[in-house]
Amino acid sequence: MKKILLFALTISLCHALESKNNCIEPIIPYKFHTNSEIREFNTASDIYKACIEKFIAAHHANIDESVASMKSASADWSAFVQRTQKSSSYQKNVSPQKQDSNPLNIKGDKGVGENSPTKFSTGFSF
Repeated sequence: MKKILLFALTISLCHALESKNNCIEPIIPYKFHTNSEIREFNTASDIYKACIEKFIAAHHANIDESVASMKSASADWSAFVQRTQKSSSYQKNVSPQKQDSNPLNIKGDKGVGENSPTKFSTGFSF
């Protein structure tokens, strides 16, 4: 299950990271000779704009899906940790150790991950 989720997330991220769109930019003529040429150019420009907007919207959707997948994975990890800590076999066989809240002994107000907006409750940071 984890491999499938990781594969799907990787595919989603790869798709989201496509840097080039397939939109065809209209050629700007050196000089417009007729009103018809101006209308054709404006129509081609509108088509190009719509293509770019569609490309951007698709990438925004991929970003939203990726963020949702990351939040879901983080929630899965948090639930697993809670179930593990509540498990009687874990409590009997594994001696709980107090975790240092600052294991790297970082001083100052900009400690690694301390105030990061992407730090989840599990301690993961993206």
